[in-house]
Amino acid sequence: PYSMHAQVTMLFNGKEYGGSGCMVGPHHLLTCGHNVYDHKLKKWADIIKVYPALNDDAAPFGEIAVLKVYTFKKWVEDQN
Repeated sequence: PYSMHAQVTMLFNGKEYGGSGCMVGPHHLLTCGHNVYDHKLKKWADIIKVYPALNDDAAPFGEIAVLKVYTFKKWVEDQN
């Protein structure tokens, strides 16, 4: 039940970007580091929203606001 894909929407300095992720637990989404941390701006996303199982405009589980974000220290330091 947690193997569904999700649309990820991130806001960095008022600009909206899109990405994807995969649900790996009832409260956890796995996504790429660049979806949560921008090296050019040297900052974390201001807002992240997740839409599990999004299909065109149909979001059967609605919009979920992300409360905590984790990534590897080396990713933040030097994109490694």
